[in-house]
Amino acid sequence: MMTDPLDIIFSPAQVARAGTAYIEARASNKTEGIPFYLPAMDEKLLPLLPGELLTIIGRPGAGKSAVSMYWARSRAKWLQDRNIDDRVVVFLTLEQSVEELYAFHVASETGIPVDIMARGHLDKDQIELVRNYGVRRSTLNLWLMGHSIERRKKRPRINLTNISESLTRVENWEEQGKRDLKIDMIFVDYLQRIPFEGSPESKVIGIDENLNKLKDMALMFACPVVCGVQARREVDDRDPAIPELADGQWSSSVEQTSDKILSVVRPIKYKKEGETFGKMIVQGRNQMLLCILKQRLGDSPWLIWTSFDPQYNRMIDAEVRDYNLTEEAWSDK
Repeated sequence: MMTDPLDIIFSPAQVARAGTAYIEARASNKTEGIPFYLPAMDEKLLPLLPGELLTIIGRPGAGKSAVSMYWARSRAKWLQDRNIDDRVVVFLTLEQSVEELYAFHVASETGIPVDIMARGHLDKDQIELVRNYGVRRSTLNLWLMGHSIERRKKRPRINLTNISESLTRVENWEEQGKRDLKIDMIFVDYLQRIPFEGSPESKVIGIDENLNKLKDMALMFACPVVCGVQARREVDDRDPAIPELADGQWSSSVEQTSDKILSVVRPIKYKKEGETFGKMIVQGRNQMLLCILKQRLGDSPWLIWTSFDPQYNRMIDAEVRDYNLTEEAWSDK
């Protein structure tokens, strides 16, 4: 697409006009920012704004995908509760099938554990709950992108170019009375699974290019993008094993490109029940630690202890709410 060179130059008068309009718009649209929908997090994490990229760093099994799903569903339900039906939340999965991802939403809303559905051990009442939820789910504007078991013979290649094209199609959707939709929020699971375009010289270069494209996507669709990032293996050798800013696997620019960065860890993966993780006692499989490592215009780092049930994809505040990592919860080094 051809652009005018003057489109990226702003005179002092243009800067003042555009900047003033932005600040006035923020003041008159306080609800435009998107919270996390967990009280302890929302006390510390600034709401996500259009054009922002937030990354969630974690080791395999830490809960990156689960946290993203919780957030996506919470946002979609917030829109539904307010009858905002022209904005949609989009969740892109590059790791699971769309059908598998759907099972986590069913678990959260029906109380049927994910492992029961995976084994197929459902009785008639549970099957009926699944079907009834399917009817309700059709009105929830949480759209899924990815490969499907149902469409397995098509299996198109997914990269960020055709993802952007698909999102543009969503904005021009004309099915069942829906049209002129606005992308409200995009989730990508996860960075290291996104195929490269072209032939980058290395994984580091290819992944960094994809990260920059995700930031461009946030600006293009004027909505926040949340992307999971695999943490490098060296994190496992720390005590406590908490991913930090520079820990994105094969990516050297996560800390520079991201507007906000979270990390996630489940202490039970590293310590036994009753042992200490940093300066906290490990208490069960549902204990989860969320760290706010970076946020432009906001204070960091912070950590928030939560209770997250992976079987039902549900999250609540833990009794211990938050600590500033630089003060009392960070380990002695």
